[in-house]
Amino acid sequence: MKALILKLKKKLRTSRWWNSKLARTFIPRSNFAKNVLTLSSGTLLAISITFITTPIFSRMFTPGDYGILSVFTSLVALITALATLRFETAIVLPKKDKEAVDLIFVSFVFLSIISLFSLVILTLFNKFISGIVFTPSIARWLYLVPLQVFILVG
Repeated sequence: MKALILKLKKKLRTSRWWNSKLARTFIPRSNFAKNVLTLSSGTLLAISITFITTPIFSRMFTPGDYGILSVFTSLVALITALATLRFETAIVLPKKDKEAVDLIFVSFVFLSIISLFSLVILTLFNKFISGIVFTPSIARWLYLVPLQVFILVG
């Protein structure tokens, strides 16, 4: 199988189409272009999945359910921004791996503390918070916000 793939690659590279101006325009040859194409295709795939599944979910859920999801997602996003105190962006900066591992550990500790703290706050003030966001039906889902934050950031 590997020999067949190598043979096809060799045949493709020697073909007139591969060496044409059109092929050079659309096929990335540098590592940078390949990396950009990889990131772009991942984003395009994620957006495509959302676009394709939206009609299915709109038949299954009511607009009120979407409103609860919106409030839930907003609360998760708010707590996620605070969860690691943005230490995860500093992980790529250190020259030594030990410093990067220490930053990962510190980030995980902050994530754990803030997730537990938000669980306590959301448990104690569940009805109050659901009243603040004008969505009383979200009260039963507020307990899942810290778990979602922990899974999302961790």
